[in-house]
Amino acid sequence: LRAGLVSNVTANLDYFIIEKGNHYITGGGILNRGTLTIDNSNIQNNVSGQSGGGIYSFGVLTIDNSIIQHNASLYSNDGGGIYHYGDLTINNSTISNNSAASGGGVFSYSGNVAINNTTISNNSAFYGGGIDGNGSLILENTIVSGNIATLFGPDCYEAMTSAGYNIIGNMTNCIMSVGSGDQFNTDPLLSPLQDNGGPTFTHALLPGSQAIDAGNPAGCTDQDGNPLNTDQRGVARPQGSTCDIGAFEFEGGAGTPPTNDSFANAEAIT
Repeated sequence: LRAGLVSNVTANLDYFIIEKGNHYITGGGILNRGTLTIDNSNIQNNVSGQSGGGIYSFGVLTIDNSIIQHNASLYSNDGGGIYHYGDLTINNSTISNNSAASGGGVFSYSGNVAINNTTISNNSAFYGGGIDGNGSLILENTIVSGNIATLFGPDCYEAMTSAGYNIIGNMTNCIMSVGSGDQFNTDPLLSPLQDNGGPTFTHALLPGSQAIDAGNPAGCTDQDGNPLNTDQRGVARPQGSTCDIGAFEFEGGAGTPPTNDSFANAEAIT
């Protein structure tokens, strides 16, 4: 079973688990034609035959405080995690362990994409292990690192725009002019994907990470300038002098904060 949203419909998914969906063409987990907001949710272990293993969207899609993980596009196949054309906004989210031929984490076919304080890691593809970008694709305060491409662009492929304060692990075949505070070809020192507190898994920043206190000094915001006052887990930003880059705000020390049971009453679609 997969979740489908038709044209001219607006919907919100809050504290949902969308998993084990399978479609032979597009959108293994979610097919969006309308206006969809996903918040504090987990899109995982979905499969499509061609595009958008986790999510296929050609409407308006906003993803907040969520994780897109372990999705796959199997055959001709773009966007293991997300295949998009239209308008896409991602805030305070993690995209990890997805796979496709192009754009293992995110494949942007056209339209407008804004990615803010997000961590994109451990995705794989032939082209653009983390992101394969077309159209207008803007990154700010975001980590793209530790992804794999067997041919071109391990972390990113083709052109995208920096709004500043990003960490890109490997710039090979990634077309992006350096912006204020950007760190290219830098290891952000991420932990494995795990429960670090909050309703969804995250890649924690390890002590000594170049992402700590390295976000925009004016504050971490979405593309409209609205403050992102918490990280993906709900931990307050900033913890130090400046907010951190990525979806995880470092609290100091090597330990992890207590977990919670936010998903105890979540609605699962499998």
